[in-house]
Amino acid sequence: MGPWAHQSRGMGAPTITGTVEFLKEQFADAPTTRVAPVRAFRTGADEWHDLDTWPPHGVTTESLFLQPAGRLGPDKPAGGSTTYVYDPSDPTPSLGGPSLDPKSDPVDNTEHERRADVVVFRSDALAEPLTFAGEPVARIRFRSSQPSADLFVRICDVHPDGRAMTVCDGIRRIGSAGTKATDPEPDSDGFRTIEVRLWPTFHEFAAGHRIGIQISSGAHPRYARNPGSGEPAATATILHRAEQEISHESATPSCIELPTWSL
Repeated sequence: MGPWAHQSRGMGAPTITGTVEFLKEQFADAPTTRVAPVRAFRTGADEWHDLDTWPPHGVTTESLFLQPAGRLGPDKPAGGSTTYVYDPSDPTPSLGGPSLDPKSDPVDNTEHERRADVVVFRSDALAEPLTFAGEPVARIRFRSSQPSADLFVRICDVHPDGRAMTVCDGIRRIGSAGTKATDPEPDSDGFRTIEVRLWPTFHEFAAGHRIGIQISSGAHPRYARNPGSGEPAATATILHRAEQEISHESATPSCIELPTWSL
């Protein structure tokens, strides 16, 4: 696993070499030339690691809670909510992320996060480096004024100079014909606890950096915009503006579970 996308130029040699070595071991009974079953590049630290398993041994889950006023921390919030409006006639645009585009490097989200349809939560500055190794999972208590909605969650590495660089992200749609079997049930207030699994990551946040969580309801055109009605996105003809709300109630707090790893 390396710091590349599907078509990153000039970065494919390790993948090809490793694949050929693996196929020779499996199908030609060739002696192994690999040091370990997994070779992974830790972004942020810019280091390769040879690992016995993925995720590596020693990973623990740390939960950080979304709190009012854009804070992110280990303490459960006391209540309140964060709201934003998603308008599919002006869909939240995609910015970087895994794709078939050769230019898929991490990007600075600073300007993107100034949009009114993007909400952001930030941790305090880290006193020491922190590494994520595995698949982060967001659990967001969420409701929408429309029958169908998307929840896009992104982790950013917030540098001391203010840059918010992409680490990984994920999206989930609810309320559509194709999601009914897995949609979480709403509670009496209309909130659903929505689980969003983000792409796996192996990244070090340096001391002095902050963890950023970005939430919106789209990443167009990387993902098709949600018309809000529950109709198929390919054939829907009417677009519905949606008022979205993230709950900070302490009984079922919105949070993100982070796979932290100590070397």
